[in-house]
Amino acid sequence: MEIAVAGNADFVTGFLLAGVRKTFITTDTDLEPTLKKILKDEEIGILIINSDDVEKLSTPLRIALDDSVEPTVISIGGAGEERTHLREKIKRSVGVDLWK
Repeated sequence: MEIAVAGNADFVTGFLLAGVRKTFITTDTDLEPTLKKILKDEEIGILIINSDDVEKLSTPLRIALDDSVEPTVISIGGAGEERTHLREKIKRSVGVDLWK
């Protein structure tokens, strides 16, 4: 399983420098098609996207990202609040609460 990062060039660059190989630089127009493609990729176990980008998505895709277990979708950064806390996403994907 690999980690993937999708977003604008500024967001993705830091992850590239950290060694993440699956990166997708997107614009507002190709964000949704790119995310749909990533959700279908069986090699990706974790998808990291900017919280601000999540707010730009259609409701059905936003729900699909929230409900996705594999890949587990983590939204970070941005001005908006995270829709689902990392702890809850890990609990859903692993099946147990690791902090208890």
